[in-house]
Amino acid sequence: MPEKVQIEVENIRCGGCVRSITQGVGAIAGVSELHVDREKHVVSFRGDLQAKEQVMSKLTSMGYLSQQAGV
Repeated sequence: MPEKVQIEVENIRCGGCVRSITQGVGAIAGVSELHVDREKHVVSFRGDLQAKEQVMSKLTSMGYLSQQAGV
């Protein structure tokens, strides 16, 4: 059962950042109800543990999540 996941991110500075995150994370299987909050620096979505791990990996590779962040 997909659960609501919120991940605090860094470096969201503009609408282009929001679009990049939306496109990158939105392409991951199992992710639904994706929302990027630029002001609060939070990416939220519904997904399972595997989707969460994939999203965290994607955000790290895009430079929006530090490598020290845990699952």
